[in-house]
Amino acid sequence: IARAAERAGLLLSTLTIPMALASLPGAWLSGKIGFRNTTLSGIALAISGFALSGSTWRADTPELLMSLHLTLIGVGLGLTIAP
Repeated sequence: IARAAERAGLLLSTLTIPMALASLPGAWLSGKIGFRNTTLSGIALAISGFALSGSTWRADTPELLMSLHLTLIGVGLGLTIAP
């Protein structure tokens, strides 16, 4: 069970790390293209990630695919948080 918790934590880090990293360019983009465009872009990315994960995740889904979807969600949420 300890290994399962480690794997779950590592998998979730593919959501939280991109979220934190994307907030920095998100703040810069808000100044350049406006907060609405930055927020809408972030929401679109996050929705895309949620849609992909909702339509493809099963019990046997590879962790790499889950990581890619979580990264997409994280980047989208990071852009949304910044403005």
